[in-house]
Amino acid sequence: MHFKHEESFKKSFSKLPKAIQEKFFSKMELFIAHKNHPSLNLEKLEPKILNKWSMRVDKNYRVIFEFEGNNTVLFIDVGRHENIYKKYP
Repeated sequence: MHFKHEESFKKSFSKLPKAIQEKFFSKMELFIAHKNHPSLNLEKLEPKILNKWSMRVDKNYRVIFEFEGNNTVLFIDVGRHENIYKKYP
């Protein structure tokens, strides 16, 4: 699996507390091993045609991403649950 990120993700990620950054990397290991694991809480966002997904980092943080083909994930943004869904409803 290949991973890419938009500048918005890079900027948001750099502002996260170190503990949340570490949780993100732990979730990435799980995502690589078993992308449908229930603790990731993957969900396709509306409208579904836009192909945006969210993944849980922890109770309060989410990652927004897209699947590009079968083998690439594009990370778009990361942030607090209550804020991220305002940007990507």
